[in-house]
Formats: sequence, C-alpha cells, structure tokens
Amino acid sequence: ISYNTAMNAAIRVDTWKGGIRILQAALLRSLQPSIISSNCAMTAEPSSWRRALESCGSICRQYSLQMDETSFGSSTSAFARGDCWQDCLNVLRVSMCNGRRLINTISINAAIGACIGVAAPWH
Repeated sequence: ISYNTAMNAAIRVDTWKGGIRILQAALLRSLQPSIISSNCAMTAEPSSWRRALESCGSICRQYSLQMDETSFGSSTSAFARGDCWQDCLNVLRVSMCNGRRLINTISINAAIGACIGVAAPWH
C-alpha cells in the first residue's frame, strides 16, 4: 500500500517519472503490484498514454490482475487523450461484455469526448 501511496503522490505533483520509478523499484524488490499500482501507472503521463496503457496491460498479464472500474475509466481516458475514439469505444464494449458491468460515468464521458473531438472538424 505504501508504494501505491507514494506513486500516487508523485504523480499528483506532476512528477510522473518519479511515480513510474517507484513502481519499478517495487517490481525490482519482487513485490506483487495491485490493480491500484497498474491504474496509477496508466494515469501517470498524459502525453505518453500509449506507453502507460502498454505498461498497465503488461503488469495485468504478468501478475494476473483483473481490471476494475477504475482501470476501464483510466484506459478510456487515456485513449480519449490520444484521440483514439475507436479504441475508446472498444474499451467500453469490453467493459460491458465481461458480465461485471465495469463502466462508469468517467468512462462514458471520456468516450463521448473522444468522439466529439473527432466530429468537431466536421461542424
């Protein structure tokens, strides 16, 4: 828990690289990351959203972590920041099809924002 708290604090004060370094240090010490660790990594740096998503996916696969509502919201927001509206909608589709209804207002708003961003040049 303290690693997650330190990661989150570092990311909140705009030192996303520090947050990622904290996660890497935890992994080097063979500590089991949680889905919270993965979610923190995913939201770390808006300009490197693709790398953040890849890191999250890698951590989830390696440690058999199940994405939660926050994970889907974070990944939807990351795709929206990258103007990847189709990927954003795919995340929503997956989150609704897995039987657990892991979708929330944040995910829906991010998807709408991504789609509006694509549609805006047509107005």
